[in-house]
Amino acid sequence: MILTVLLLESCNSGFDQKNEYVQLEELILIDSVLIEEKKGFLARPSKSTLLNDTLIAIESMQAKGIWIINRKNGKEETSLLDKSIMGVSFFISNSDWSNYPEVYILDGLSSNVYHLNLEKGKNETEIIINKIPIQLPQGFSFRVFADLFWFRGNEFYIELSPDGTRQTSIDFYKKAGKFIGVFDLNGNFKYRFLDYPPSLTNLKGFIEPTSVYSFGRLNQTEFALSFPSERHLLLMDSQDTTAIEKISFPKSQYFEFEWPYLEEEVSHDMAAPKLYPTPHRFGEMIFDKENLYLQSFMKDNVNFSTFTLMSHIMKYNFETKTWIESRNPKNFLDLGRFAGVLNDTLYFVEASVMNRNEKYIKRAVLKPIDD
Repeated sequence: MILTVLLLESCNSGFDQKNEYVQLEELILIDSVLIEEKKGFLARPSKSTLLNDTLIAIESMQAKGIWIINRKNGKEETSLLDKSIMGVSFFISNSDWSNYPEVYILDGLSSNVYHLNLEKGKNETEIIINKIPIQLPQGFSFRVFADLFWFRGNEFYIELSPDGTRQTSIDFYKKAGKFIGVFDLNGNFKYRFLDYPPSLTNLKGFIEPTSVYSFGRLNQTEFALSFPSERHLLLMDSQDTTAIEKISFPKSQYFEFEWPYLEEEVSHDMAAPKLYPTPHRFGEMIFDKENLYLQSFMKDNVNFSTFTLMSHIMKYNFETKTWIESRNPKNFLDLGRFAGVLNDTLYFVEASVMNRNEKYIKRAVLKPIDD
């Protein structure tokens, strides 16, 4: 069934089991493939994307690079490292891989978008097709770690941040106003749309700065945003930005939707870091023909001094309008970053280099729990 039809049927469906916990399934790791990179040192991926039935793209803000890995044998097909192409330095704030081998990279530090071609064997001097300076609207900048960046045919959709207000401020989201900026192919600003929801614009206390929503591209015109603090997903049409539909989140046994408020604003000084509870969040939404998937990032907010980060999967089926979540969340350092789904198999990239030196592509499946 076509995804668009399923979306229209699911809109405003809510959740039938509002007073019960969501159904559990088992996330079973099947096997793993050792990653063998040739250039640079891949570490702590900030994003991983399943490109097709063979390749996975991995990018790292910390290692300042991009790697294309063959998921079947783990070997590096190609890579692009900071200053490796004609001495060009770039910071990867976010990326769009939907037109691979052509890729768009947002550099939030320089306010540029790099249009690249990463086709295997392509002459290095031809990798950078274009450098597009983005003309920001007055009073706004880009977040260095942008949660929303989308190249949509002839436009860029980019998350905006208000100047003069830190994300740690209780008024940050209120002052942000319409936080999605739309720009043409030459980087010229066109318009802004969508305000943050009340759970962010009317904060009752300070929260640790983190990702407060996640983004997912459904097709060439439709996209989704999740606002855990609002307990719903928004399904939107880029051609009619006022047409917002909702899918409610279920009651989770593991994910905390409420804000863990702080007594004071998080400090950015050079003193010893303080220990704070951190909001639970989701990574980028991933879709297949019938489902959407979300990977959670859940810090232990009871024993937060241990810095334990757990992760699990939540899945929504558009046809049955039901959610499931994987039981017994796994340590993120063991599971890795969710890259995508192929034939009901989930792919993860574990390259944190925190508890082992090796880096892996892991395969897993979700299975019903036997009684």
